Amino acid sequence: MRGGGGIEDTKPDEKDKRVNDTDLTAKVPMPVAGREPKTDFSLNQYRGAVSWTPDLPDSGLFEIDTVYEARVTLTAAPGWTLYDVSAFTHEDADEVDYTPGSASVTIKFPATETSIPDTVNDTDLTAKVPKPVAGGTATTYFSSDQNQYTGAVSWSPALSGSGCFKGTTVYQALVTLTAAPGWTFYGVSAFTHQDATGAVNFTQTDAFTATVTITFPATDILVIESPGDIAPTLGDDPGGATTGTAVPLKVKLSLPGNWTAILGAIQQAGKYVSLDLSGCAMTNGGTFDPVESIDTGKNKIVSLVLPDAATRIVEGFGRGSTVEDDRIPFRHFSALENVSGLNIERIGECAFWYVITLKTADFPKATSIGVAGFCDCKALTTVNLPKLRKIEGGTFIDTKLKTADFPELTDMDLDAGLFAFWNCGLLETISFPKLTGKTMGLDMFISSGDNLRSVTIGANCDFSHTHGSGYFPGFVNKYDTSGKAAGTYTRSGSTWTKQN
Repeated sequence: MRGGGGIEDTKPDEKDKRVNDTDLTAKVPMPVAGREPKTDFSLNQYRGAVSWTPDLPDSGLFEIDTVYEARVTLTAAPGWTLYDVSAFTHEDADEVDYTPGSASVTIKFPATETSIPDTVNDTDLTAKVPKPVAGGTATTYFSSDQNQYTGAVSWSPALSGSGCFKGTTVYQALVTLTAAPGWTFYGVSAFTHQDATGAVNFTQTDAFTATVTITFPATDILVIESPGDIAPTLGDDPGGATTGTAVPLKVKLSLPGNWTAILGAIQQAGKYVSLDLSGCAMTNGGTFDPVESIDTGKNKIVSLVLPDAATRIVEGFGRGSTVEDDRIPFRHFSALENVSGLNIERIGECAFWYVITLKTADFPKATSIGVAGFCDCKALTTVNLPKLRKIEGGTFIDTKLKTADFPELTDMDLDAGLFAFWNCGLLETISFPKLTGKTMGLDMFISSGDNLRSVTIGANCDFSHTHGSGYFPGFVNKYDTSGKAAGTYTRSGSTWTKQN
């Protein structure tokens, strides 16, 4: 018969599926002294009624030092059959007796403990599985402080070749717990970890084993203090094949002495990087010189943070008959998209000339920029220069700036402002509120007024030498007819209005 308790001596309907969930380990947990027995269970494929030999005491709990035997009577669920099932298994049993095709399984267990085990209560894993730290060694095994259990730890994703954590990586720890003699995981509802992100997942395998999964926040960028560690670290990282997957690389080395070695290691790794030099010491008085004559590795630098100890970017010059004859400090940085320097005060002449990939520049303390500092940075859309006081000729020629907001600018006279914003055709907003009484540079806004919508300027500036296109002449006319008064001028259609 099918769906009953005897031998299935007739073949099932052809549409019935044979039961294949035959591991009873989790369905009939092994006896543990002092714990309640399992008496029934229900699954998609079948249900089971469990009786125990010898009989349990009046407390209904397993006794100590007793060999128990479970007799499980199975009933197939509709659409399933036990016909032709050859065996059932149980990982914790000494023996499993089953007649193929029958509906009864007998499971013989080892003797229960000689004393009732205590429930594990040391459930905080914070100190046992320390939070991953870039460059730190990973924990792979531990014992609980009170010797209640041990833990074997595996990590995902894989650790570095030296068994250390990588930088900027979200790690997950899979902890396999094994109870010590006299302890059990029965009755434990959860484990905790103070540094985890979200819940700590706890799964009890049986009375004496369990698994815990812990997800940690991303590690910080690994700080490298030896040039020899750069290439292996980059090699361990799966990223870097494209500029969009550039590998974060933070080094703490003295410059300029180690600059060539850094570039050489980047070249050796062959990966795009976001290079952070903020922690590097400067031994040459604070002038950062990328050394124009060296091209090694520079084409792999997508983002660059200059040393906090640097206060100047070296001066170049643009006096040759061709670009190749000029000295351009950041020549060869052909993938550079972002650059910043926390304490840079002076950006040297021609510093970033023709770095056509550069998109953003952030120099919060820079007060002056040399001639052609960002000239021909054809992708440059954003600059942060809140302390800038002086602009020299050709500074932003042929960029994609939409906003020129320099609240501290006071020096941009006839020569200094020469061609400063020539061919900045996307320029919408100009804000020089402290620029007062200056004769503005020659042809400073040619081909730069087609999208101009707002100009903030100080009083009494002379635009008579400053040729511009698009809507720029309309602004100049309004400024002049307003008595060259300080304020903000805005455009609606082709009409300019002074706002304040």
